[in-house]
Amino acid sequence: IRDGAGLCDGEHMQQWFEKEGWTSPLSRQTQEANLHTLIKHPRTAIGCAENGDLLVLVFSGRTWRSVGADYDEMIRIARALYPDVHYLMNGDGGGSAMLGLVHNGEFMELSCPSTSTFSCAGQVRPINTVFYIPIEK
Repeated sequence: IRDGAGLCDGEHMQQWFEKEGWTSPLSRQTQEANLHTLIKHPRTAIGCAENGDLLVLVFSGRTWRSVGADYDEMIRIARALYPDVHYLMNGDGGGSAMLGLVHNGEFMELSCPSTSTFSCAGQVRPINTVFYIPIEK
């Protein structure tokens, strides 16, 4: 979602993918999950509402508990939670889509990570990118 307009609103999706470079031959060769198609996968999204509220969404998938989400579902769910969502960006997904919380020095998983060759469902796989949000009392 950019300035309140969603990637899947109307017939704009293919134009957005082309503008962002996802449909170029080089990009298609390096994509693991055909990002240019609407396929359900585990996904992570971060964005903000018009009033500045932060949104962080994780869609678990590839497990018996969840099938994940496609881009249209991500947008619809974000708008259901925050009708005035102004920006929403798709982040890393697949086995990297995980939401956790550190409380009193203890890590708690709040989502169900997908099965991959590196981990089984319910376990976080090692990654080198973390989006950290410190919360003050």
